[in-house]
Amino acid sequence: MERARRVGVVFNPTKTADPSQFAEEITHAITDNDDEVVAVYPTTRDDPGTGVTTELLRHGVDLVLAAGGDGTVRAVTSGLIDTQVPCGLVPLGTGNLMARNLGIPMDLTEAVEIALNAPHRPMDMVRLIIDHDTGHPTWFTGMAGVGFDAAMMRDTHEDLKKVIGSGAYVLAFAKHIATPPRKVRIQIDARSPVKRRSVLVMVGNTHSLKGGLVLFPDARPDDGQIDLVTATPYIPGAWARVLGVLLRSRYLRRRARAESRAVQFDAGRRITLSFDKPMPWEVDGDTIGTGKIFEFSVHPGVLHVVTPLHHLGLRDTTLLG
Repeated sequence: MERARRVGVVFNPTKTADPSQFAEEITHAITDNDDEVVAVYPTTRDDPGTGVTTELLRHGVDLVLAAGGDGTVRAVTSGLIDTQVPCGLVPLGTGNLMARNLGIPMDLTEAVEIALNAPHRPMDMVRLIIDHDTGHPTWFTGMAGVGFDAAMMRDTHEDLKKVIGSGAYVLAFAKHIATPPRKVRIQIDARSPVKRRSVLVMVGNTHSLKGGLVLFPDARPDDGQIDLVTATPYIPGAWARVLGVLLRSRYLRRRARAESRAVQFDAGRRITLSFDKPMPWEVDGDTIGTGKIFEFSVHPGVLHVVTPLHHLGLRDTTLLG
């Protein structure tokens, strides 16, 4: 008789109305699926998820469920790098970029069903090093931005998001619409570096933002590369042209995108961005700090993630049982 899988859960209690009830419900869902619950750990301010994930690995878990927003997913997956232990995503909250890009439903019951029963696939992760500080890398699966979008995320108030939803982002966008372009030196792999004056500078491992806006039309989380988008609206009115290109990017041929003067699309395995002054930066919508030199590198297949069978965001040839 095949032994029951050992499942651990890491969840963000601030994303649930009743943390105790959530822990009880997800425990029942796991045992009803004939699996064994090793532990259900809440995240804390001191440990957003990586520490307890490491603890679950010590207990020999076969699967870790990350229940929360993108910050929780980022912390849990950082603890699962190169372990072969798959991660099942249970989205809570409002953002959930990775879950949305992988076609995981926002409905709790459906998401748990997929996390426990769908196949898992290898996926890339991106390592970000700020100002040559190799001792404190940031790992992520979604996307990161420097400058304009980081400042916009920083000034989007959580309380306002609860009241008016996406309108809070619109207000923050309006606040920063006149942001001047910044000098940035871009080095991609071994190519000759280029210098640009850009407002929007974003690096992505997945293709879509919340709401279905495809920011990186060629990005796939298992293609062994990372994508870069830079945009230069020199006057506030030029944002209409930038947004027009971004909204149509998934339908434009690569040649048409390459001919755009407002938006530039690039990709590679290593991308280094060097600014002439400290800039705010964010990962998956969470503004984290400031820096001048940003070194991104893709690490193919170091993470295993449970995904729905029908989803095409990953190559079907990477399906595992």
